[in-house]
Amino acid sequence: MQLPTPSSHPFHTTPYGNFQKKNTLIISVREYFQLEYAEEFEKHEKTKFYGQRYDFGSIMHYRQRSGFSTLDYLIIPVDSKYKDTLGSKMISFTDITMINRHYNCAEKCKSASPDQCKNGGYPHPRNCSRCLCPSGYGGIDCNERPSDGCGLELEATETWQNLTIDIQNEDSNKYLDGYKKCNYWIKVIILIS
Repeated sequence: MQLPTPSSHPFHTTPYGNFQKKNTLIISVREYFQLEYAEEFEKHEKTKFYGQRYDFGSIMHYRQRSGFSTLDYLIIPVDSKYKDTLGSKMISFTDITMINRHYNCAEKCKSASPDQCKNGGYPHPRNCSRCLCPSGYGGIDCNERPSDGCGLELEATETWQNLTIDIQNEDSNKYLDGYKKCNYWIKVIILIS
């Protein structure tokens, strides 16, 4: 599901607040804020995360440069490997999970087995016999590669292999508009002696 950036703003009004956790994970650089946007970067003391880990790629998260400044980075992750993953134009699995937990959607599936869903998935509130799966997983129980027609299941070997990925629109005469998710599972065989 792709949402344009302005569509994330209605989520800012939900009780789980803006997903900006301003302590050990990111640093907000105050001297670069445009004054009228400073409150957007305030720490929310009563933010609820509903048991979810901090999601650098949440639709609720601002990018490093978010249009609130033309000078420099406004947000710096403490761990630099997350600097290019801040924010997204697509709603994340964590975002969906937090919304479902806020509205207590799990009540609809309270008779579902707790072991029904694998890999962090959970029963889908609209069809409790199926699971909502994190990115990279699919199938009824989140134990398969998504069957969206894009990607492969590969096997790692002892020698280097090249993988060329060509992502294009099914109709090669049209420009690819938006996003395309492809999942490549690379399996490795571990021999235990």
